[in-house]
Amino acid sequence: MPTYATHSDVQGIIAKSLRSLTAADKSLANKTLFLSHSSRDAGLLPGALSMLEGHGASVYVDVLDQELPKDPCPATAERLKSAVVACPRFVLFLTSNTADSVWIPWELGLADSARGHDGVALLPVCASTSDTAWTRREYLDLYQRVVWGPLQGETGNVWFVWDHHKNTGTALSKWCRP
Repeated sequence: MPTYATHSDVQGIIAKSLRSLTAADKSLANKTLFLSHSSRDAGLLPGALSMLEGHGASVYVDVLDQELPKDPCPATAERLKSAVVACPRFVLFLTSNTADSVWIPWELGLADSARGHDGVALLPVCASTSDTAWTRREYLDLYQRVVWGPLQGETGNVWFVWDHHKNTGTALSKWCRP
């Protein structure tokens, strides 16, 4: 049975990788994955970024974009829209803070329109593996989920993108490289 990532899992990834948030390439051309997140999750963001990069993604995340205006304005929306459309994959870093974000639903809608359900995945990070409160937002049930567990054709447990409707999965390292 696949399980969702916990805060402890993500903090462990941070500790192992020593990934920090530093300025990134200004170009959107080489980015393969847009990482949507709540600004309240800044402490966990390096772990998500490290996990995705470790599986082959070239990640766009707004806090590393030097071209993004400091204060939200129409140019912010245009830059984010361009990034969502340019990236073939979209991952929503989903925590208890997600519900309070004003940008996340907009970004998710753009990604769904540009990529469809197959190009979008949720990365739920909960206080415990049994915490499923986030599933109460019905529209999130549309999307695949990044989970940890056994995957047919793989040895041992791996991170994979799980289509819970079809009960099928794709190794995260394959999904991140469209």
